[in-house]
Amino acid sequence: MKAIIKYLLVCAFVLFKINTQAQTEKPEWILKYPINSDFFVGIAYADKKLDNYMEAAKSRALQSLANEITVKIIGQTSLQTIELNQKVKQNYISSVTTETIKELEGYELVDSWQDKHQYWVYYRLSKKAYYQAKKDKANSALQIAKNYVMLGMESFNGANYKQGLNYYFMATNQIQNYLYFEYDIELKQQINALYQDAYKNVSDFYTQVNIKVPSQHIKLKPHQLNNYILNLNIQNKQSLKPIANFPFFIRVVSGQANIETNNKLVNENGNLNFKINSFGTKSKVHSFKISIDKDDLFSEYIKSNNLLAIELYKKINCETNIEIESESLFVFIKSNEKAFNIKTKEQFLANAIKSFLIQNGVSITNNIDEANYCLSIEGNTTKGNMAYNMQVVYLDATIVLNKSKNIVLNKNFNEIKGLKATELAASYDAYQKLIRKFENELFVELLNSMGLIIKNEDY
Repeated sequence: MKAIIKYLLVCAFVLFKINTQAQTEKPEWILKYPINSDFFVGIAYADKKLDNYMEAAKSRALQSLANEITVKIIGQTSLQTIELNQKVKQNYISSVTTETIKELEGYELVDSWQDKHQYWVYYRLSKKAYYQAKKDKANSALQIAKNYVMLGMESFNGANYKQGLNYYFMATNQIQNYLYFEYDIELKQQINALYQDAYKNVSDFYTQVNIKVPSQHIKLKPHQLNNYILNLNIQNKQSLKPIANFPFFIRVVSGQANIETNNKLVNENGNLNFKINSFGTKSKVHSFKISIDKDDLFSEYIKSNNLLAIELYKKINCETNIEIESESLFVFIKSNEKAFNIKTKEQFLANAIKSFLIQNGVSITNNIDEANYCLSIEGNTTKGNMAYNMQVVYLDATIVLNKSKNIVLNKNFNEIKGLKATELAASYDAYQKLIRKFENELFVELLNSMGLIIKNEDY
C-alpha cells in the first residue's frame, strides 16, 4: 500500500513539473516570428493586468496581421504621389490599414500562450483566401467606379462640371485601394486604366478653363476708384459653355485694395464679379491674381485621402493676373489761415495737408476746373488769458472736402491751445499742435473720403 501511495505521489509531481514547464517556457512562434508563404501572420500579447487582456491581445494580433498585408500593398503601389509626398504616404498607409482591418475575415487562431504576466495569441490568414475575397471586392468596386466615371463624362458633356468632378472623385474612392492588385494582373490593369482615364478627363477639363477678363491692364478714372466692380466670365474654351458653381479666389499681389469678398462662386451664366471697395495710395498700379479656389474645391476629398484630389491639387493651375491702374487724383486747396483775424504768411495747415496728400499719390493742382476734389481750410486764433507769464491763445479750424459741390467731409477742430511768450508765437504753437492732431484725426479719414485707403500703421 505504501508503495502505491509513493508511486502516485511521484506521478503527481512529474505531471505538475510538466505543466509548470508548459506555462513558463515560451513556444517557438513567440521566440522566432514564423514566416509562411501561404499565410499572413499576426502575433501579439497583452498585459494580464488589463481587464480585457484576451480581447486586447486579439485586437493587437489582427492589427499586426493587417500591417503585414499593408506592407505588401504599399510595396506594390507605384503611384507617383505616394512616392513624393511623405505626409500623403503616411495618410494613405493609415487608410489602407484601417480598411484592411475592417475587411479582415477568414482568419484563424493558431495558438495561444500565457504566464502569470502576459497573454499571447497567434492568428493567421490564408493568402489564397484573402486574395480571392479581395478580387471579388475589387471586381465589385470596379463596376461601381465605371458607372461613376460614365456619370462624370455625361456631366462634363452637359456642362455640369462641378457634379462631374464629384463623380470622378467618387470613382477614385471605390478603386484607389485596389491599384496595387498584383495577384490579378488583368484586373489591376483595368483598375489602373480606369483611374488614368479619370485623371486625364479631369486634367483635360482644367486645361479648358478660360477666365475672361475685361483687360489684363485696366485703367480707372478717379471717380471709379470707389466700389469698383470687376466683372469676369468663366467658360470652357472649346464648348464656350459656362463653368458654373465653381469657387474662385482673388488676392492682391502688389499694391493695396480693400476687396469686399475674396471667395465667390461662378453663377449659372458663368459670370463672376468681385467688388473692390477702394484702392491704396502707395502705388498707382495694383496687381491681382484670380484663380480657382482649390482649397474649397478639393479639401473634403483630400481629408479622406482621395488620390485623384491629392494629385490634381498639386498640378492644377487655373489662374490669371490683371493690373488695375488708378489715374491721378487732383485736389485743389483753398486756405484761409489767420491769427487774430489777420491772414498769416505761413499757411501751416495747407502745407501739412498738401505734403501728406502728395506722399500718398494725390496730385495738387492750381486749376480748380481739373480738380476732382476741392479742399477748403479755415483757421483763426483768439487771445486767451495769461498763464505763468505766458500768453494763451485758442485756435478754431474747419476742414471741408467737396466733390462736385457736394460736401464729402466736414471736420471741426475747436479751442486748440497755444502757449508761448508772445501772442504770435502762441498762435504758431496752436497751429503746430493741430497739425500733430491731424495725424490721428484727419489724414486717414481724408483719404478714405476720396475713395482711397491707407493703413494707419503705414503713416
